[in-house]
Amino acid sequence: MRLTQRLRDVRNRFVDSFVSWRDRVRLRRLYGQNVTLVNFNESANEGSRWATKRENTRLTVVVAAYHQVTELDCLLKSFACQTLQNFKVIVIHDGQHDETREVVKQNSLKFPGLFEYMETKERHNDYGHSLRSMGIEWAQTEFVMLTNGDNYYAPRFVEFMFEAIDRGSLDVVLCDMVHSHLNPGYSIQRSYRFFRTRPFRHCVDIGSFIAKSEKSKKVGFRDKRADGDATYFEDILGKTGPTTVGKVNKVLMVHN
Repeated sequence: MRLTQRLRDVRNRFVDSFVSWRDRVRLRRLYGQNVTLVNFNESANEGSRWATKRENTRLTVVVAAYHQVTELDCLLKSFACQTLQNFKVIVIHDGQHDETREVVKQNSLKFPGLFEYMETKERHNDYGHSLRSMGIEWAQTEFVMLTNGDNYYAPRFVEFMFEAIDRGSLDVVLCDMVHSHLNPGYSIQRSYRFFRTRPFRHCVDIGSFIAKSEKSKKVGFRDKRADGDATYFEDILGKTGPTTVGKVNKVLMVHN
């Protein structure tokens, strides 16, 4: 069994290295020397025990929500359980909804100072993109992250992502994920299937990366079509000057 596991580890490292090399070549073709890709396969804290650590607020998590009561409760609790607490979460609901407001209120009582709630007077109904645009404008922290009300995260998501940010002086960092639903993206896959993210359209999800707020604010969220999240990601890489992108080769997110 140990030999089999070692062979798998060697294979996985080879695959990661090959994909990373291929992605660097493609990024160079798309953006020239403006975009640098750095991979992080292991954490310095890999074998350490989980422990909650609180630091100064560096991240604003903007959650676009619409009638996702049970799912949103799961998302909020996944952030309450993060081992690194250096963030605040702003839930923005598309229109008015008593049940969503109550879910955020109850979690705010359990975890004071962690969650905020806002809602629009009218529903925009544009895939949550208008809500994301608002969140980017409101963010006052060093980094911002956009996600949906039905995603959730591993307890060490923030820890591993910020370890990579600080080690690599990153502007953007993304992680791998699992799709919990059928037929994610443009291919037929089983539910709860591994999805390797890459820094390209159709290969990255809105909730799988963190970006510097100054870059996010510079480009805004201009594309309100279904693929607007991909345009946002491409704008950050292509329209904000030299950008260092980090890839944490760990599954830290479940996409619903």
